Amino acid sequence: MNTATTRLATLALIALIAAGCTGNVREVVGKAPLVGIDGVQRSDSEIALEIALRNVNDRPLTLSGIAVELSLDERGPVRIRQDLSLSIAPRGREVITLSLPAERAPWEALESLSDGQHNRLPWQMSLQLFRPGESPMSAETEGWLHPVPGQRDRFR
Repeated sequence: MNTATTRLATLALIALIAAGCTGNVREVVGKAPLVGIDGVQRSDSEIALEIALRNVNDRPLTLSGIAVELSLDERGPVRIRQDLSLSIAPRGREVITLSLPAERAPWEALESLSDGQHNRLPWQMSLQLFRPGESPMSAETEGWLHPVPGQRDRFR
């Protein structure tokens, strides 16, 4: 095989591989964000809940409100709804902080974790995310809260 044929075959192979890599790429739109608890802080009058939202879409995600239902250690749930004016960049991440009323059940659950009665605390959270002019998105998630070392009443 001469060098011209080898070069042509190599070039054809590279073009074929490049064409195979570009096919079947789809834009992700309309998917609910990934959600989780980024942190929790307890004070005398409220519980600050930091919620992480990761936009998995290839377009910005605009939110006008959020409704949260949170259960700690199977106690509760605590419910809150808050208006927002938030746009999350494509494939971006934002953390929002909500102030929950210091109701007895979650307060006691966090107290037991802060006092060392437990090493971790299970939580479950359901969200409704409101978008201007569109139907709400729903998401559910669960996990474990752990105390932040050296920082009383802070959990992640």
